[in-house]
Amino acid sequence: MDYGIWVCRTGCATGAVDWEKVWADVNGRCIGHGCLTLPVGH
Repeated sequence: MDYGIWVCRTGCATGAVDWEKVWADVNGRCIGHGCLTLPVGH
């Protein structure tokens, strides 16, 4: 399961949780889309 949490106005905490691992990253927000990255080819 992927997740994205909007932090303040410009930051995001994103990551994923599954049976084998849990990870997190801090990055900027995708303008017009939110915290999760767009699918390839979009």
